[in-house]
Amino acid sequence: MKQDNQLRIALELIKSWSGNEPLHNHLTNEFRKHKQFGSRDRRLYSSLAYSWQRIGKLAIEMPPEKRLALASFLCNDVDNKIRTFLVEKYLPEGMSLLDATTEERLAYVDQNIDKKHTIFPIEMSLSDGVEMTEIISSMLTRPLVFIRITKGKEEDVDQELSQLYVTVDGIELPSGTRALAPGARLDDSFAVNKGYIEIQDLSSQLTGNFINPEKHETCWDACCGSGGKSLMLLNKFPSLYFHASDVRKSMLQNYSERLKKHGYSNFKTYEANLEEKGLEVPKTDFIVADVPCSGSGTWARTPEQAISFNDEVLASYIMKQQLIMKNIISSGKKGQSLFYITCSIFKAENEDQIEKLEDAGLVSIKNKKMIIGSRHGADSLFVAELEIV
Repeated sequence: MKQDNQLRIALELIKSWSGNEPLHNHLTNEFRKHKQFGSRDRRLYSSLAYSWQRIGKLAIEMPPEKRLALASFLCNDVDNKIRTFLVEKYLPEGMSLLDATTEERLAYVDQNIDKKHTIFPIEMSLSDGVEMTEIISSMLTRPLVFIRITKGKEEDVDQELSQLYVTVDGIELPSGTRALAPGARLDDSFAVNKGYIEIQDLSSQLTGNFINPEKHETCWDACCGSGGKSLMLLNKFPSLYFHASDVRKSMLQNYSERLKKHGYSNFKTYEANLEEKGLEVPKTDFIVADVPCSGSGTWARTPEQAISFNDEVLASYIMKQQLIMKNIISSGKKGQSLFYITCSIFKAENEDQIEKLEDAGLVSIKNKKMIIGSRHGADSLFVAELEIV
């Protein structure tokens, strides 16, 4: 039977993933080996593999066929034919709930199969306003794709991509931001190739609302990565000058290439390990520190990262953040604004970290906010405005 064969292939793909690379990369490499898979096959097997990861450690001892049926039962993005087949064959008691809400299906699982909290890897205090029930529900759903349009290119982009746009309930999108359906493919887009858009999560874009520099100010982007935050700010404030640092040479190369692609030359990059020591950069007007973190606010996009997460990994990130922040502060100047950003929902990485810095007399907290994107098909990020004292 066709569905039995699809089940076999899906379980083989799931079993073949070692955990040493992102699941997306692994699936891409596996699909290259199997040229017979068309685009519909690839979507099907990807959705099943991701559904397996989305349920975390739920029913981890269950036979794999039944566990994949459980994952398909809970998740919303599996092809309806294979979903119905799996649930009917391996979880028949759940058939009447296939069209129920996520909350109703979770309640059924909680009462009859396993405790739903095992979907999330560890029990930790969450940042203000974050509800575990919302986070668990969001883990079972593919997030939306968000793009940020270069100022002045809105009409060109909308003309090409408007058919892919979806509405987002409960929030007004920033000017130049558009939401696309989960998994929207933009690889061959004219707008992408011309540099008219950047794929950037909604919550990441919203962190820019906290930063309002004057003309010709300078910024130290201390953990710059590939330049997402710098590009976002330059799109709003093109006269800014950036000093950008990162420990990874490859990221600095990506940073330079991306900014140059958009026509910016007003930046300088520095290779620096801020865990070990500060960095001598020309004194800037403000600092952005998008620090390494657990990424727990993004696990709906990368659910495979949640499964291997534990208390020891979290403790290492907390220590890393403390070292980086103290070295950044030692390199700054009194009265300087410092924007602390994580993509974590853990209080230990967010409120607790900035309060420790304030208690140590290193900063004063001016403003803080947990941006809960899980309610809008987006990631969840924390941002705080600090002042070096």
